[in-house]
Amino acid sequence: MKNKKKIIFSFLSVSMFSVLFLLSNTWASENNATVYVDYGMTINTETPNLFGICHYPPENRISAVMPLIQNAGFNTIRYDFYYENIIPSSICPSLDYYKANTNNIQDPNSWNWSGLFWLTDAYNRGMRIMAISTYCPTWLSYSGTNTGVPKDWDVYQDIVKKVYQKYKSMITRVEMYNEIDYFLDLTNSPYSSKNVAITDMYYYAASAIRSIDSNAVIGGIAPAYYNEQQQYEELLSNSRLQPSSNLFNFFTYHSYCMTPPGGCNNYRDTCKDHGYPYTIP
Repeated sequence: MKNKKKIIFSFLSVSMFSVLFLLSNTWASENNATVYVDYGMTINTETPNLFGICHYPPENRISAVMPLIQNAGFNTIRYDFYYENIIPSSICPSLDYYKANTNNIQDPNSWNWSGLFWLTDAYNRGMRIMAISTYCPTWLSYSGTNTGVPKDWDVYQDIVKKVYQKYKSMITRVEMYNEIDYFLDLTNSPYSSKNVAITDMYYYAASAIRSIDSNAVIGGIAPAYYNEQQQYEELLSNSRLQPSSNLFNFFTYHSYCMTPPGGCNNYRDTCKDHGYPYTIP
């Protein structure tokens, strides 16, 4: 078996979530498994800066889990803002409530920041942070769910700006959405096409961030399926998202078991077709 090595492991897994799950349980070392890694096969070539994890251990497990994560060589954390948890319906019951600034709800000091403990902790550990701007307060979406389309772009941008502003000095790059093609709910919205809605959502969130940070590194959109070329076609053909807009600095996609080798090149081709360099990160 040339170029193949046998590895016994107790904390590595195909899924980054599984890494955290195994490391955060005392029985992990009792359940070793055997895998074979073919070091001679290149799936895709990318930057080592993306050697990281998604999700974060619970607060009461950070001290036990994160040193193991870092000792394994992980240097990046990618995780969501979860806007619906920052301004839940329990403190803001409706869009009108927010627009009227009832109980000073527009002041970020009145929001719930407890869920973003991971961001500060990761930053203090010297990790690179890819924050994901995703989901929506339920009271702000057409569907009344956190996966719906925002029904007021001004309010949506106000929230995006204030959340990003609070942590911008800690963030390495910000990603617009994660597998939004999988979960986006168009119920009660004026949209009949997910791709059109995704383009608008990307534009308004990205432009909100760019308006307060000229140096922000913004990109996306991490389709759930490797052959979702049309999402990028729709996004990058939009006149508001041309290269001169400086709203699309990198692209993201997911490489699952069904993703063909070199799959990212399809997205690079699409970017190039719309005026972006083929070497876009």
